[in-house]
This record gives sequence, structure tokens and C-alpha cells, in this order.
Amino acid sequence: MALYKVMVETGSFLLAGTFDNISITLVGLQEVGAKSKLDNFGRDFLPGATDLYHINEKQDLGKIELIRLHKEPFLFFSENNWFCSQVTVESPTGKIYHFPCYRWIEGYLTVELPEGTATLASAEVHNPLLRGWRENELKERRETYKWKVYHKDFPRCIDVGNVTELDSNVKYSITKSLNFALTQETSTLEIKLEGFFGRQESWKSLEDLKRVLWTHKTATSEYVSHHWREDAFFGYQFLNGVDPMMIKKCNKIPDNFPVTDSMVAYILGPKTNLTAELQSTAIGVAGLAELISRDMQAMTYTSICITDNLKSREVESVPNFYYRDDGLKIWSAIESYVSGIVDCYYKSDESIQTDPELQAWVGEIFKEGFLERKSSGVPSLLQTRPELIKYLTMVIFTSSAQHAAVNSGQFDFLAWMPNGPSTMRQPPPKTKGTATLESVLEILPAVGTTASMMVAVRLLSKEPGDMRPLGTFPDEHFTEEEPKRCIKAFQERLSQISAEIESRNASLPLKYDYLNPKVIENSVSI
Repeated sequence: MALYKVMVETGSFLLAGTFDNISITLVGLQEVGAKSKLDNFGRDFLPGATDLYHINEKQDLGKIELIRLHKEPFLFFSENNWFCSQVTVESPTGKIYHFPCYRWIEGYLTVELPEGTATLASAEVHNPLLRGWRENELKERRETYKWKVYHKDFPRCIDVGNVTELDSNVKYSITKSLNFALTQETSTLEIKLEGFFGRQESWKSLEDLKRVLWTHKTATSEYVSHHWREDAFFGYQFLNGVDPMMIKKCNKIPDNFPVTDSMVAYILGPKTNLTAELQSTAIGVAGLAELISRDMQAMTYTSICITDNLKSREVESVPNFYYRDDGLKIWSAIESYVSGIVDCYYKSDESIQTDPELQAWVGEIFKEGFLERKSSGVPSLLQTRPELIKYLTMVIFTSSAQHAAVNSGQFDFLAWMPNGPSTMRQPPPKTKGTATLESVLEILPAVGTTASMMVAVRLLSKEPGDMRPLGTFPDEHFTEEEPKRCIKAFQERLSQISAEIESRNASLPLKYDYLNPKVIENSVSI
């Protein structure tokens, strides 16, 4: 007889456990084991539990390459989902095998999990068992996640009618869903109790606006409400507000530029003018964001890689540009981490060129995300290790740090409505000096619209619980030591960046914290 020890970890969050019967089949290189029921005395598979089982096989199965988890009915109990974190198997010789899962298992079915050591598809060409598992896994994912056209000029979106149709493994966690719903309901209730909801009239004064802000105001939103009319603060927001991607160096004053030397003389000081300042690397605002379809036409690979983007906008030397300073540090940290992981598995350029899964993934993003626009410069395939490192760095940075930079400050900068009105009820004034407070309030959103937008930007800016900061990987998909060392080094560098940001912020009148790794989500969470 050969004794195997099996440890099964269940997720630690609400409703992660199951009453269903769970059995396991060990699939070795030499033999396939018997189907064995995992059943100890008392309740198994409780949330957060690690259950140990002993399985006797007739003989040594050899290297364990794959396990099968069988989820089946238990007595009269109805089926309930189970979140399996991972399974660990210890062989009779003491060899430890890890089988990461980290997903919901729904219904009565059999799930196959390969041993956790990461391998390229090319390494499994001569292993029909693992090659078959890999092909089935890809087929299942293609059937689960399909694309649909929402608008011909927009990136494709997932083909579901609403969030209830999503696979459980990509839905919000229960904690996050409850927090999100609670924030929405309480914010809406507060607005209704204050009597703002649905009102179509204009605001009577700016003082009245403060009544809708008082409940959830932040230090930044308060600062905005006091400084929003200042030219200096208007410019600051294009550096460190919610849209730090628009500002770029202006090398020539346009002929129809409506600002004259006399208008800005008090800012520029004596013995200078606009042209002189322009020649000494002064900057100007490029413009506001265009519609999504137009933005898609303008989007390039350069624009989504912060290192290239900053150079193309010629803003490398602009002072007090904290988005740039912090963003470059985080890009470098991600790039170093990615380089270490790539070095573990891709030993040559040829290994990248011949990886069909990698090339299919990159090709699909080019087709469905960038609509096959060659003018974008976004690669449709990758040829070298540096190309792969840059591409992966871009993906991680965009879905974590870049999203935090443009999303997390929405309440801070937009809760004070005059600083960023969501709508305009009338055209803005065309003649300087003719506007009055009353005419401006007639142009700005009505009371009810302002209140609704307040709720929206709070929902978008508030982290809805269950946060996983950048560099935090509670799901241990990497089981080898070298990737774990890369992760540890990444986390240490992010910790250093956090300390540097907090030290700088201590002396600023308005701190910039949106790219502090402590508050950046590992991926888009809202």
C-alpha cells in the first residue's frame, strides 16, 4: 500500500464552504489512483478550514501530475457552491505537490487541476494528459468569455446581458457586493432626506451647494471648494487631478489664442511675456478628453505606456508633477518584477515566438480591444523578450496604477460640482466679463442632477471592501521559489515607494496619494 496525505484548503470568506460530497482522484505518471471520498468525522470544508485526509493506494502512482475533484450530492441537501483555494498532496516518499485552484466550483461535476509548476505549452507537447487538460481549459474559457459589439467604434465587451450572468469567479465577492450596495443605498437615502433628489431648479447660491457635500467631504474636496476659482489650482488639476494625461508642451502659441500678455502679466511678472515664457519651456493645456470613439482613434501604444507617453508630451521636466514622479517609480517596479518572471520561463526570443497561447492572447487584445488598428502601434504579436516585458508591464500598470490615478480622485475633485460640472444646461458665455453668479448657476446642473452625480462619484471613488493592494497575491498560483523571490522583491520596492510618497506628502498643502501602492488595487475593482 502507498499512503498519500491530502490537504484541502477552503476559502476563508462568507459562504465559501459546502455540504456537498467531495472526492478526489490522484493521477500519477505511472498509474491513476482510485476515486476516494474526502470525509472526516464532523463537518468538512468549512470556510477558512484546511482539512487533512489520508488516502491508501494499491501502489505508488509516480509523479502526481493532475488531480480530479468530484463534487456530488450529499443526502437531501441542495447543491451549494464551494470555493476551493488549493490542494496539497504529499507522496509516500515525502514529495510535496501543489494544486492551486482559487475558484468557485458550481454544480455537480468533476474539476481537473494540474500540478502548480508553471510550464509553457511547448513543454507539454509530448504529455497527452496535460496537453489535453490545457486544450480543454482553453476551450472552456472561450465558451465562458465571449465578445459582443456594443458599438462598432468601441472596444468589444463581454457577451452578457447583466452582471448576474457572469461567471461567479469574475463577480464581486459577497463582501464587496454588500459594501457597494450599502454605500449606494445610504448615499441615495441621505440625498433624499436632505430634499435634493429629483429637484429640477437651479441652485440659489454656492453656499447651498455646500449642504450636499457636508456629509462625506474629504480634505481634498474641502480644499477644492475653497480654491476652485484660482488659475493656479486649475492648472494643478491637469497635473495631479483626475485627468493628468491631457497636458502637453505647447511649442507655439496659436494665432487664435484668447489670452493676451496683459491678462497674465500679474502671474508672469515683469520683463517677460507669453512668447518668452513659451521659449523657456512653459506649458499649456492640450484640451479635454474626446468622446470614446474619437479617443479610440487617437489611442496608441505610446499613449498607454507612461514612459513613452510622458516623452511624447514633453513634460519630463514640469515641476510638481506628482502623477509623473510616482507613476514612473511604479512602472519601473512593475517592469523589474515582470522581467524576473519572464526570465523564469522564457529563456529565449524563440520561446516567445513559438508560444501559441501567448501569441493568441496578444492577437485577441489587438483584434477585440484595439479593433485591429495598425496605426495604434499596439503589437498583434510579440517577437522578443523585451517586447513581452514591456507589454506585460503596460497591462499591469494600466489595470492598477493608471486606473487608480484617473478614478480614485473623482469624489475629491468633482464632489464640489462647479469644479467639474457633469452637464451644462446652457451654452457657456462667449464674451469675457459678462457672466454673473446667477447666469453661471443657470448654466450649471440642476439641484437633482448635482445630487445624483454626488452619489455616482462617491461610488466610483470609494473602495468597496475586500481590497487587494498592488503586489498583494493571496492566491498562490506560483509554487516555485524563484517567482516567489520576484514577488517578495516587488513588494519590498512598493513599500519603499509608499514611504517616499508619504514623506513628500507631509510637506504639501494638498497631498497626492492616488499612486501610493498602499491604496492602488491589484486590478480594476470598480
